[in-house]
Amino acid sequence: MTAKMEELQKRVIGRGESKKAIAEALELPLWTVYSIHKLYRDTGGFTKHENGGRKRSVRTDRLITDMNNKIQSARGDCSVQGLSREFNMAQRTMERVVKLDLGLQTLVKRRVQLLTAS
Repeated sequence: MTAKMEELQKRVIGRGESKKAIAEALELPLWTVYSIHKLYRDTGGFTKHENGGRKRSVRTDRLITDMNNKIQSARGDCSVQGLSREFNMAQRTMERVVKLDLGLQTLVKRRVQLLTAS
């Protein structure tokens, strides 16, 4: 760790100076001081979380199996919107599960006027 970062950490913990004064004294960008202060405030230290990064997908095998069972038990008489409410997930996620994972197509019934010969 550099001496500048150690000094920044000491000043953030001290809570005596403003963030702008710290940034000017150490010749650092203000956003760096804000991010270090936020990290200290949120975690109580200056080390980043070990499990950071992109979140895991919610499209798990268990969800796909549960959705397939639900659709089969309803004999196809269910909607993606209803499934998303029931499973408490985003509608777009449900659309992906239905289309990509289960290989199904959604059917939208539309009412139209009946045309007859006049």
